[in-house]
Amino acid sequence: TRLGSGSGEAHMDAYAVEHSAAGPGMLSLVAGLQSALTVDEVERAYLGNIVGVLDADGHGLYRLDPDTLDPVGISADVTADFVARYTEYGRFDDPVMERARELRRPADSSRLASSADWQASAAYSILAGEGYYHSMRAPFEIAGQMSGTVTFARRRGTRGFDEHDLRLARTISEQTGLALERAARFEATGRRVGVLQDVLNHLPQGIMVSSADGETIFVNSVAAAQHRYGSFADMVSCHVRDAGEALWRDNRRIVTANISEQIGRASCRERV
Repeated sequence: TRLGSGSGEAHMDAYAVEHSAAGPGMLSLVAGLQSALTVDEVERAYLGNIVGVLDADGHGLYRLDPDTLDPVGISADVTADFVARYTEYGRFDDPVMERARELRRPADSSRLASSADWQASAAYSILAGEGYYHSMRAPFEIAGQMSGTVTFARRRGTRGFDEHDLRLARTISEQTGLALERAARFEATGRRVGVLQDVLNHLPQGIMVSSADGETIFVNSVAAAQHRYGSFADMVSCHVRDAGEALWRDNRRIVTANISEQIGRASCRERV
């Protein structure tokens, strides 16, 4: 089941009203990002839909450590050699990245204060080596901290990025940041659930976790183990439903019962 985020859906609705002229490409990109549950899915949705949304010869999604701004994940439709050389050398001397980080909004190479500084930078040299000339980066935030950029590059001889491109890049970065924040929360919840299940499986008591209507959600290893009259879970499953009804009906916080193995198994079998 995929759960939507209220704030994310609101952003998508606002985008659809305000920027519908951008065409179906953007709407497909936002829909893909909205439906992604994990970080990997966000990256695939980005690369699978970004082409045609903003005209560029190279697209990338750079996830950064918010404290050090070191890369923690890079997805791009450029060569692996280009990504490796930029990561090792270019990122330490990239005026476009520095400008985007300083302004916390999209920046491109044609609007830097000094074109000479740009053309003397390591980032420009690495871009030029792959035939690129124009560069644009749009930062995104997660939990109020800069956590990456969406990136675009155009080849020599093509037009530079304009104000429309900058506005479009900002929308793309905002939607990507929202999707990554949702994915990070989802993955963190999964890790916490895994830890909790591991703890419950190491307890010596049989434990069942059920929903408010008595549906079994989790059974630890002790409760699932088979004995003479079946497992602990089999013997108490129907009594758990009774306990749930008592909790709601009588507004009680705790319900206890003593059930022998044979009687518990038989009584649950009779109700089936």
